[in-house]
Amino acid sequence: MESTTTESTTTKSIAAETAIMECHATTAEAAMEATAAKATAMETATAKATAMASAHATSATAVASAAATTAAAASQRHRWRSQANRCNGQ
Repeated sequence: MESTTTESTTTKSIAAETAIMECHATTAEAAMEATAAKATAMETATAKATAMASAHATSATAVASAAATTAAAASQRHRWRSQANRCNGQ
């Protein structure tokens, strides 16, 4: 009788250990999946930030180029006007 009780207790103990190990494995898998999801989200955010920074830099370059063109045109007009004033004796 004692042997049967010991076997039953051992079987229950092994079953409990197996359940605990399965629970730990499931928890570890969930943690790895969560980590992978966070990494993917960070990569996506980084890609978006890079794209936005690139677009901003392109826009800033375009604005600077337009400002330089406007300044060059104004300078040219000033030179023409100065020349005209000298020719007209003003």
